[in-house]
Amino acid sequence: MFSLEAQKAFITGAMVMIADLKDASSAAQEIGAEFVYVDVSSEQSVKDAMAAGHAVHP
Repeated sequence: MFSLEAQKAFITGAMVMIADLKDASSAAQEIGAEFVYVDVSSEQSVKDAMAAGHAVHP
């Protein structure tokens, strides 16, 4: 199974949105990102998270 656990990325010029089931709003705020709740076991939750991302960063 593919996993990004314990991986690192160096990205410049990106607008970042953190999406997770657990509240990561403080981490998002710390790095100037947005946070949205998402339950990846729910297709509607994923669609809502994607819509939220497009609304914040059109």
